[in-house]
Amino acid sequence: MKKTIRTALIALFITCILTELITQGIYFLPAENNLHIFIQESYRRTFSNLRIYNEFFEILDCRRIKLPPPIKKDILVVGDSFPFGAFVKSKDCFPSLIQSSLHKDVVNLGVPGTFPFFYNRMVEVGMRYDPELIVYCIYANDFIDSLLSEKDKGSIIPGDHGLDDQLFIDTLRFTHKAARIRKSMFNQLKSWQVLKRLMDFFVFWRIGLLKDLQPVDFEGHITYCHPRFWHSALNLQNNTISYFFNKTIAHVKHAHHFVAEQGKPFFVVLIPCKEMVCGTLTEAFSGQQLRTTYTVLEKRLREEGIPVFNLTDLFIQKEAEKKNESLFLRTDVHLTEAGHNAAAEGIVQFIQKGSF
Repeated sequence: MKKTIRTALIALFITCILTELITQGIYFLPAENNLHIFIQESYRRTFSNLRIYNEFFEILDCRRIKLPPPIKKDILVVGDSFPFGAFVKSKDCFPSLIQSSLHKDVVNLGVPGTFPFFYNRMVEVGMRYDPELIVYCIYANDFIDSLLSEKDKGSIIPGDHGLDDQLFIDTLRFTHKAARIRKSMFNQLKSWQVLKRLMDFFVFWRIGLLKDLQPVDFEGHITYCHPRFWHSALNLQNNTISYFFNKTIAHVKHAHHFVAEQGKPFFVVLIPCKEMVCGTLTEAFSGQQLRTTYTVLEKRLREEGIPVFNLTDLFIQKEAEKKNESLFLRTDVHLTEAGHNAAAEGIVQFIQKGSF
């Protein structure tokens, strides 16, 4: 029995080594096939995952960020994984680029995997930095987060905040430091990052998002998309989406009112999804229909007196002009460095014009 276990462990060890060697080899190959792209973009996780703070026994990634010291900042940015900068380095995400362009101190309180209910809490937390401007970022999946109905107790919530420990930490404890060391070690293994991406797909399969995947040609490579997911997410004829669409507007109104009471300017940035921007995907997903929902959202917010900057037209223009890099990752919904550059360029111009 012991011999069998020992043999199995040795075989597992050798398999892990061979898998890592093969993955490393494919990663450094010059050829850009689908497998190569998947491995390269899987490894991008290491560009941002150290900015997420796990407890030591949390194996799966959480969404907790560390708050910067409470010193004066000029601009506060809130949102989800897009302003946070998932899959890109901190210096390349658009809040950092805005800071470089405007020579203003920017505090980025984007938290991955969150939605307007949580953005509003981060607006409240962000007041400790006494910002002169608040930038509130919205992405398409904000319309489909079912937790909105469960957590809707108002947007800026007074009193006890039981969810704060899921969103941020003020100081690093030993458990955070130990988890960070463990994560840094695993970040050296490209095969582990591929496995983590595959685990994400497993989760999607478990919740039923994979069953209707549709292969679509994206820049000469196959990407898998979920048409019904995005059509429903941006379809105001869908009663559920219409409900959450209005909830999103309500949350933004609460945040805007809270900030106005502080005497500070505020505007919303609408970040389009890949299917609204990229040529072949736009054709596959009736991109014009999807863009219409953003237009309606922009109009509704403006009617409430809330300034809005919709990035969709700028992204379509930049995507058409692109040289070598799309604004979006090919195997994920998030922005590349080119996408963050485009977002920063547009937002900086909007700020300089004083359109809010």
